[in-house]
Amino acid sequence: MRRLQAWLAAAALATSGLAFAADTAKDAMDKIGSAVNYFDKLGRPVLAEEDLKDAEAICKALHDDACLAQVWRAWGYYFRSDALARWKSARVQGPALYDPSVKFEQRYERSIQYYDQALALYAAMNDTHWISNIQMQKAYAYHAMNHHEEACSAIQASREADGKYGDGNARGPNGGTFRGFLDELGRAEHCAAPVEPAASR
Repeated sequence: MRRLQAWLAAAALATSGLAFAADTAKDAMDKIGSAVNYFDKLGRPVLAEEDLKDAEAICKALHDDACLAQVWRAWGYYFRSDALARWKSARVQGPALYDPSVKFEQRYERSIQYYDQALALYAAMNDTHWISNIQMQKAYAYHAMNHHEEACSAIQASREADGKYGDGNARGPNGGTFRGFLDELGRAEHCAAPVEPAASR
């Protein structure tokens, strides 16, 4: 009887452990959403940074690459955000309180680094949807740095990933196709005519 009770207790712990893992993965996503709201809508980068640190710790503890890729994508967005640029203390204390070595002038470079980390994970997962999205976001960071050639390369990379994901017909943020949205970005950046991805020819 005692053996049966011990087995049932162990099974209960294993089941609760699985539920806990699911809850913490969801909690990480909730924290990412909260962080984006803090710096994108409310202009409060310090609170955003705290949420992103917590989310990153959860994803690493879970060894969840999809979760971690989303955190790194959010960090990339954080470092190029207008809220961070407007935060006066970022110029004195630095844009990352958790890492004093990052200087305000380096925030876009750090944004690119986080985007590239997320891209490496998504490439391993062959997730062309998020690859297309992050390459587009990299273009914004490069634009802010006045690196127009790199911005155009990122737009082209986004276009190629979009062609693989939705054959160029994925919906964009303005109600049209994502390809059309990228065309607008390319024209604004004065990029050369885009090269059509093989999948959409």
